[in-house]
Amino acid sequence: MSKPKWVLLVLLIAIVIGAALAFRGMIRHGFSARNTPHPAEAFLAQRMRGWAIPANARKMKNSFSDSAEAVEAGR
Repeated sequence: MSKPKWVLLVLLIAIVIGAALAFRGMIRHGFSARNTPHPAEAFLAQRMRGWAIPANARKMKNSFSDSAEAVEAGR
């Protein structure tokens, strides 16, 4: 078997083992609605939020004020 095939095989095995361990953790501990998330969950959520917002949108300012009139008009 050539070297690239071995690398792909090892990578596939690592992914399968990682997914199995994550699934096992979900089954054993379940999901919770804690007030404070686990640090790993908070880290991942912050990174995913950062990736989901385009760079030019991060620099934009809200054009609407947060006055009571604006809130009422929005309702």
